[in-house]
Amino acid sequence: MQDKLRNMKNTLLVLFALVFAAQTAFAQPTGTTFPDFTYDDIEGNTHHLQSYLNQGKTVVIDVFTTWCSVCNGSIPGIEELYSTLGQGGDGSLVLLSFERDASTTNEASWVASNNVEVPVITGAEDLILDIWNVTYQPRYFIICPDGSFEQAPLGGIYSNPQPLIDITEECEMATGLNHDSLKDTFSINSMTADGFLNVNVDLSRLDYQIINLTGSISKTGTLTEGRYQLDLSNLKSGMYFMTVVHQNERLTLRFIKS
Repeated sequence: MQDKLRNMKNTLLVLFALVFAAQTAFAQPTGTTFPDFTYDDIEGNTHHLQSYLNQGKTVVIDVFTTWCSVCNGSIPGIEELYSTLGQGGDGSLVLLSFERDASTTNEASWVASNNVEVPVITGAEDLILDIWNVTYQPRYFIICPDGSFEQAPLGGIYSNPQPLIDITEECEMATGLNHDSLKDTFSINSMTADGFLNVNVDLSRLDYQIINLTGSISKTGTLTEGRYQLDLSNLKSGMYFMTVVHQNERLTLRFIKS
């Protein structure tokens, strides 16, 4: 009798695991591109997904609730990602946190008490449930500039953002954000004290953009083979990104204007 009960228990556990796995596999948006959205965060700043993607940004979405212990335990990892690669760091990606529980009203105090810098968005519960098909947390989506996306197959990240970083790097490889071959044909040599950027080009044509940390395009143009001094004297001091494109290849390099 005990063996029979034990077998029944094991069968139920297996069935539960299979059902949970099936739910997990489909807990994401349908289709191959992530649905566009526009929402204001609790500070009143507007975030439009497609605008970020058009700037060549990878977007990381963190779905959480303020009462979720695993989500709270993952604040250090999310904040580290934000302060290094996100809007608080070098700006190579955009990080947004979506609170998915419509019944909570303590988001502002939660942000203050936990020293959260990542933009927090509320009021998107229908989007999260009906479009993203997310019913539990934490969940993380990594959206590539071409709109393709991947859901991180894990629970919380705690103090280690590396699993998310690994996926963003795969995203860059998949969408051709950086091609090592272009490093042999384009280089940034130096920034002069009076605001001229010295670059070398060994291709017949390169289109370029200069982008600041907010994602705004500061300068665009086309370069042919040769050495150039790009006049950036009108730009404010800070970190910038120069993206060059040749055919279907893209390379982004960082530089600092003092």
